[in-house]
Amino acid sequence: NRTFGYNHKLLQEVSKRERNKALIATEDLIRPITELSNEQFVIVVPETAQDFTDEGNMQNNCVGSYYHSSIRSGDNFVYFIRKADNPKHSYITNRFNRNEQKTVETRKVNNRCNDDTDAQELIREIDKKIRELLGMTTRQRDTDYRYIFG
Repeated sequence: NRTFGYNHKLLQEVSKRERNKALIATEDLIRPITELSNEQFVIVVPETAQDFTDEGNMQNNCVGSYYHSSIRSGDNFVYFIRKADNPKHSYITNRFNRNEQKTVETRKVNNRCNDDTDAQELIREIDKKIRELLGMTTRQRDTDYRYIFG
């Protein structure tokens, strides 16, 4: 004799698990960008929904909750750049947009602009790799990153 409340809560938990699995399945499409990590930076693609929450808490930004539905639908992809000497600590949070075919947000803690020129160059490489992984044509115009990097 389960109550309505119990069944409702159970269905919510199952639904949340399914949403989280879909979220990570989409992120899996860009997971090979981690191969672009180098001596200076480590690229992290979230492996769990909790990774988004942890990043949002470390960065004091909305990545922990705001983009989940657009990631599940494949409109956006999120990845993190960490300093190689401290790979567990957040450094830069990035959002690649499928329609724009480039990283459209790249932010440090408290949504500060990414002013790291080495990281900016790496993001350009990451964008090329993501476009390749997603089978995007090179119809994209020359990318103007000035508005992204501040």
